[in-house]
Amino acid sequence: MWDVHGRQARIALLIVVAAMAIALAVIEALAAHAEPPDRGTTPWTPHLQQIDRALRRNNVNVATREWHDAYVAALGSGRWQGMLAVGDAALRIGDASRSRMTGATRAHHAYLSALFRARDERSLEGVLRTGEALAALGDTGLAIYCLRIAEPLLAVEPHGPAAQRFPVLRGRVGEPVTADRGPAYSCPDPSACPSPSASPSAAR
Repeated sequence: MWDVHGRQARIALLIVVAAMAIALAVIEALAAHAEPPDRGTTPWTPHLQQIDRALRRNNVNVATREWHDAYVAALGSGRWQGMLAVGDAALRIGDASRSRMTGATRAHHAYLSALFRARDERSLEGVLRTGEALAALGDTGLAIYCLRIAEPLLAVEPHGPAAQRFPVLRGRVGEPVTADRGPAYSCPDPSACPSPSASPSAAR
C-alpha cells in the first residue's frame, strides 16, 4: 500500500515539475518577444512614446495626460533636449485635437525653457535647434535672439556639426550677422530674454 502511495506522490511531483517547466518556458518566450528596456532612455521618452501611441488611436485625452507627465519629467531632468521634445509633442497633440493655438502656446513655453537651458549649458546645438523650432512656430524675434546667443558659441566651435545650423537659421529668419549685434539681434521682449552673457537664471 505504501508503494501505491509512493508512486502517486512521485507522479504528482512530476506533474508539478512539468507544469513549472512549461510556465517558465512560456515566460521566457514572452520575454524574448518583448522589447528590451533601454538603459539609456531619457526620463521623458516613455511618456512621448505613449503620446504617439495614443495619437495613433486618436485618443487625445490620454495623449494630453502623458504630455503633462512628459513635461514634469523633462522639467526635472534639467536638460534642454527634454523641453524641446516636449514642445514638439505639444504641437502634435494640438494638430490631432484641432486645438493648434493651445498646442502652440504650450510648445512656445517649452521652447523658451529649452533655450534658457541650452544657453546655460553653452550648447550651440541646443540654442540653434531651439531657434529652428521657434522659427517654425512663427516667432522670428526669438529665433533671431537665438542667433545672438549662438554667435559667441559659434566662435568656440566654428567647424562642429552644430555650426552648420547657424547659416541655415540665419537664412530662414532673413537676418544678417552684424559684428556689433545691432538691432537685428534685439530681443522682442527683454523681460523674457535676459542677456546672452548673463549667468544661469532661475527662469527655466
